Amino acid sequence: MAFGEKENSLLNSSGTHWMKANSEDYGKTNNILVPLTLSRIHVIYSFATITHSLSTSSSSPLSALCQIFRQIRTTTTQIQIDLDQFPGTAWEGINAAPERMPNTYILAMHGLQRMVEENISFFQEQRGGKSLYTEAIAHLSSCLAYLSRGSDPDVMTGLSWIQNIPDPFLDHIECHEPMALAILAHYCVVLYHLRHHWWIDDLGLSVLREIRSILGRNVYRIDWAMDATGLTISASSRSNG
Repeated sequence: MAFGEKENSLLNSSGTHWMKANSEDYGKTNNILVPLTLSRIHVIYSFATITHSLSTSSSSPLSALCQIFRQIRTTTTQIQIDLDQFPGTAWEGINAAPERMPNTYILAMHGLQRMVEENISFFQEQRGGKSLYTEAIAHLSSCLAYLSRGSDPDVMTGLSWIQNIPDPFLDHIECHEPMALAILAHYCVVLYHLRHHWWIDDLGLSVLREIRSILGRNVYRIDWAMDATGLTISASSRSNG
């Protein structure tokens, strides 16, 4: 991703605000906006700096996204704890908007769950077992449910899956485990719907294309994600694997 003058200026500003905010003792405040704003700044800075480096490095979009995940998860743990201290009334109404998008994601989530159920023997050799994948799917379903409720979703809610997935699941993604990649491909739909943010842009599509190439003949596992983003199954994907 190549940034223009405006994006580079915004990137520098987000870095400055992040360092300043992180130096403050925000944990003692009673204002929910302080940790929430700090979290937003860090997420933007993480996405922007790493995606910007894609234009000058040999890293793949998938590797970059995993790096973003780890950076956000490492630094925002304390922020998440601070947010949990505030009363639930601060978040009331977040899902109150009427649904405006077809709930096709529900069938997709059922498909992922069925894929997990049909591969029970696979989990005997996997760290974290079956629950690792069912938990990731459950959080993803909640994330997609929120996205379906309006045309202008809150970006932090859309990115909440990054913080909620189990740690070993990210390891499986980095090892290109097909089932983990299939679930991540469905999360790329979330990134696709947030692409109007300059620091996300087309990262979701780039990662989805890479996953499509890796899965090869198993690309059928992500057909909903490709339909939702307008991608197609290439001839090479049908023959690979």
